[in-house]
Amino acid sequence: MILASDMARERYRRFTSIARAVGEKNWVPLTIVSTIIGMGLGALTEGIFLHQVMEGRETADVKALMTVREMRWLWDVLFFLIILLVISTGVVLLWRLLFKPGINRSGYLLVGGGLLGWGTFNIVEGVINHHLAAFHRLGGDLYMWSAGLLALSSVFLIGGYVLIRQGIAAGE
Repeated sequence: MILASDMARERYRRFTSIARAVGEKNWVPLTIVSTIIGMGLGALTEGIFLHQVMEGRETADVKALMTVREMRWLWDVLFFLIILLVISTGVVLLWRLLFKPGINRSGYLLVGGGLLGWGTFNIVEGVINHHLAAFHRLGGDLYMWSAGLLALSSVFLIGGYVLIRQGIAAGE
């Protein structure tokens, strides 16, 4: 039985061999790595700016063993540890790409992937935590803050996609 990761690895090998045969540089690795870094940066920005600086959250009531303040602290610590892991993984992968031949190193791919990851994180986190689970909410006029964050994230997604397409076309 072939695992899904083995199948993905085989598709990647076939794609890269076809791209090399026609003289194209592979745009996939840099796009994936920059998307990972963008997700981490988006999470970090939201966690620091929206949650810490603006104190723009109302956490759901927790009436268990911990007070609301202790629960906020615990979730913040876990959140920032996960962000640290995501960004560190992205930087290590980016470093490894520097030494591989045949990689499209376009700045469009780097910035586009970052915007794509940032927008993806904000939309997924915004829909799940702010709307579906109502775990925390932003600002005073809750709907406007959340809608504004989702709209800005959509602009990041579209801008990231456009930049990635430009990077593929440039084929640097």
